[in-house]
Amino acid sequence: MASLHQKTATSECAKCHKPLVPGDRVLMVNIVRQVGRNPATRDIGAWLGEEFELAHVSCPDPGLEGKLLLA
Repeated sequence: MASLHQKTATSECAKCHKPLVPGDRVLMVNIVRQVGRNPATRDIGAWLGEEFELAHVSCPDPGLEGKLLLA
């Protein structure tokens, strides 16, 4: 099973591990603590932990400037 705790500091990308810089576009990556049935609603869902990580939307183009050349 994967770790239930934050593995990457919020100062770097959780995918490419490059330092985050002003202007980067990032997503918050939540950590699932458990999956199961909510007794109040009887729906099945995921419980998210308080810890999180940050990841670039696009590691090759972290500022989403559209200057990435695709081969």
